[in-house]
Amino acid sequence: MLRPGGRAALAVWGERARCGWAPLFGIVDAEVQSEVCPLFFGLGHGDALVKACARAGLRVTLQQRVVDTLDYENADAACDAAFAGGPVALAWAHFDATVRARVRARYVEAIAPWRRGRSYRIPAEFVIVVAVRDGD
Repeated sequence: MLRPGGRAALAVWGERARCGWAPLFGIVDAEVQSEVCPLFFGLGHGDALVKACARAGLRVTLQQRVVDTLDYENADAACDAAFAGGPVALAWAHFDATVRARVRARYVEAIAPWRRGRSYRIPAEFVIVVAVRDGD
């Protein structure tokens, strides 16, 4: 809810193909009965976030795609960010030690292309939008 003349800034993950840790969802999905975060990248595709703002009655004044990297000291740090505090944390919390070890190994394998020595530089894309509610 914005008052007339109010402004909102929104940021979402960009397109799945541009986020190096995207395989995380398929890896976790293989261990649970339902798809984990099925729409996680939905607003980052094309101009989906702009269209969502328009449906909410907001006028977008700025849209920007930001390409960056997520830097982690080692595999443990990358896994902690993905599993303990990331979008699959709820599923992760319900996994037993055997499943956690299997999921972790698959994820470390998936991010191997971005390994630099012991550290990881995982590509990421974000979509940032600033929108206003015009006066009534």
